[in-house]
Amino acid sequence: MKKNYFRLMTLTLSLAIGVAAFSQTDAEADTKTFTADEIDAILGAVEINTIKNTSDKTNHCEDTITTPLLSGNGQDGVMFDVVIGGADLIIETFWVSIDVTDSVLIYYRAGTFVGNETSSAGWIYLGGNITTGTGDGLIAQIPVSLAFPVTNGTTYGFYVTTANGGMNYTNGTTVGATLVSNTDLSILEGNGGGYPFNVTFSPRTFNGRVQYCQTGVGVSEILGNSNVSIYPNPASNELNIKLPLLSGKVANVTIYNTLGSIVMTEVISANGTTSTFDISSLNSGIYFVKLAVDGLKYSSKLFVD
Repeated sequence: MKKNYFRLMTLTLSLAIGVAAFSQTDAEADTKTFTADEIDAILGAVEINTIKNTSDKTNHCEDTITTPLLSGNGQDGVMFDVVIGGADLIIETFWVSIDVTDSVLIYYRAGTFVGNETSSAGWIYLGGNITTGTGDGLIAQIPVSLAFPVTNGTTYGFYVTTANGGMNYTNGTTVGATLVSNTDLSILEGNGGGYPFNVTFSPRTFNGRVQYCQTGVGVSEILGNSNVSIYPNPASNELNIKLPLLSGKVANVTIYNTLGSIVMTEVISANGTTSTFDISSLNSGIYFVKLAVDGLKYSSKLFVD
């Protein structure tokens, strides 16, 4: 029986740049995601030769995997694991089954959600937006572009939740059992429960869809005569940037947090070799990076674990 409700947060650029992460408070995570225009405002005015981030769009990854939409139970949100198997992927967004139109929030953590159901520690806010209510057995896309890179052979825990109830899910059989899978990824059975971070009903299964596409580790794109490679994504302690076709030039790298404050600057040589710099002082989360080289400026988003 469904429970009664007592309570009413690329890479589609010609060039994608890594960004490091920022720990948000629960209040910030619950109330803010970023559109392309807001990113431009953080990074400064977009010049004519700037490659503009298009991370507010949600149609550039079209592969999907959908769980059974059996409903039968529900509360605020669900936690579940996704195992990546086959290739590195970009997770674009999620689709959910909710009773009424409401804000849906998406968090992730490296590794399993198991053991982390009642604490926000280690969870990183990815994005969210107002999502159309569908009722039981139907799903709607969360209109946000996560552009979240995930690595082959790795497990990620996800927490998809409303703050006001109405998230439909189904009673499961075993936490960690495979709910649905294809050659790219597997969605496992998880938990359901309350907001925030009180997801203790077990086992429960996500009713929804993961929208994604394949990618390589890091990004190497051609822009005019500039071949740029930035990796890994997500990053942890080090960020690598290679500008092999801009020999003799230098690139200014500036990292901003989501408040628009500069947290790190670096100058790297565009001499055909890979430049590595230390980002271990940055907290896990989302940052923005601006790269300026030879009169051109590029900006994008990256995740740091």
